[in-house]
Amino acid sequence: MTKITGGSTAPLDNHTTTTSSSDDSQSTRRSSDRPTGGATLSGLNDLSTPHTRRNEVTNHAASHMGQPGATYYSAAVYGVSSVLQHGQLGITKGSRDSVVSNLDGIADGTQTHTDAHMKESKAFGKDAVEHLQRGEYRDAAVTAAGSAINAVASMTVGPARDFETARQHPDPQIAAAAAASLHQDFATLPSPTRSTHE
Repeated sequence: MTKITGGSTAPLDNHTTTTSSSDDSQSTRRSSDRPTGGATLSGLNDLSTPHTRRNEVTNHAASHMGQPGATYYSAAVYGVSSVLQHGQLGITKGSRDSVVSNLDGIADGTQTHTDAHMKESKAFGKDAVEHLQRGEYRDAAVTAAGSAINAVASMTVGPARDFETARQHPDPQIAAAAAASLHQDFATLPSPTRSTHE
């Protein structure tokens, strides 16, 4: 194979030989020669890893933090994601997609904080079960904690923030949607039943 460099060409060696500490020679494939699984350039997101996805979430949250009118949500996502990134904990594609969608929706006024926390609780809960089934106990514990924290937030800080949006947002459509969502979001929760034994 020929490698094109600037205006000239040079032969390209596809394999290198390395010597291990035991003096055994072995052929090593170059990264540019590894199979891509039929992926095209447009499908590179499919080749992401839990760690690259974690980095995407951290960076996406950071970009939302700097926007005018940003709420606690982007700062909370950034803080938690940064800590998890530092601890070498990745994120699944489904949870990454959920978090990014929630960040975008909250920023453009189409997503409530309550619903965002509910969606993340569900996504992280699903991940926790899958990690547990695969014996990935550390990841299962972290995602279960994330699910629980978001479940609590969906009943505390999320509705409080949505109530403030309903009361004070300058756009009446967003304010009305926030007010309506408070009823709608809580309508999705199971109703508590009263015990007949007293």
